Amino acid sequence: MLTLEEVQSKIYKLGRKIGLCKSSPKYPRFSPTTDVSWCGAYICVDDSKYYYLAMERGQVVFCHESQNLDDIVYKAFLSITQSMASDYELRRRWLNSKADSRIILFRKREKLMGKIAPSFREKCEEYHKEILKISPFRCVKK
Repeated sequence: MLTLEEVQSKIYKLGRKIGLCKSSPKYPRFSPTTDVSWCGAYICVDDSKYYYLAMERGQVVFCHESQNLDDIVYKAFLSITQSMASDYELRRRWLNSKADSRIILFRKREKLMGKIAPSFREKCEEYHKEILKISPFRCVKK
């Protein structure tokens, strides 16, 4: 098990691969305990597990826990790259305002995840395929 400081260092190192600096608000907070109360995402470490959780209005919105740090890193960067890809798509939406915005968003997110690790890109692509099974890209007639 890595310490919280080692996990934080790893997250920042991987973040630099996709253009984030240490002070980016896109990173989760880091906490030595899961007993957190501020709104937002957190990475926590205890003696046997890693956690990625989000709080909102004093309630846990989600909590992923694993003994495998890569599982938690993937979940954290899935969220970080969602935010980055959303920003990217919003700046380019005017290029084709009739297309499903997720086309640009998913491609950008997969590209960012691939910069972190090829396995993260593959996992992200599968995640998007599952989303599209439930909610396919919408076709807009010209």
